[in-house]
Amino acid sequence: MKTGRTDCGTTFIKLITGLIIVVILGALSVYAYSRWSENDRGLQCQKNLALISAAIQKYAVDNNRTDGSAVSMNDLTTTVKAADIHGYLQSVPGCPSGGKYSLGPVGEAPKCSIGDKNKPFTPHILR
Repeated sequence: MKTGRTDCGTTFIKLITGLIIVVILGALSVYAYSRWSENDRGLQCQKNLALISAAIQKYAVDNNRTDGSAVSMNDLTTTVKAADIHGYLQSVPGCPSGGKYSLGPVGEAPKCSIGDKNKPFTPHILR
């Protein structure tokens, strides 16, 4: 004679197996999302560094600065009141990962404090 216990136990094992598979897939997707998110932050930082670098070059040309001349973030964002001209940057961009940008002299690329410390993800370096 057949009892219902065997069928109930098999169904329970199938349910637990299915739940384990769903949990594993969920963990893998969270890991993939976090990798994608950190790589995206690195790419955004590179874009910000390129924007700052272009602003430095425009500032240097407009103000007759040569390579090696000092430039500050304030020089790039200050509004010229007499001509009502905004600075070369509307606002100071921030690193999406919380790093700090530092400017070198004209002719040198700006740097992010994170740099390539976030390996194996996209580095925060102007390429």
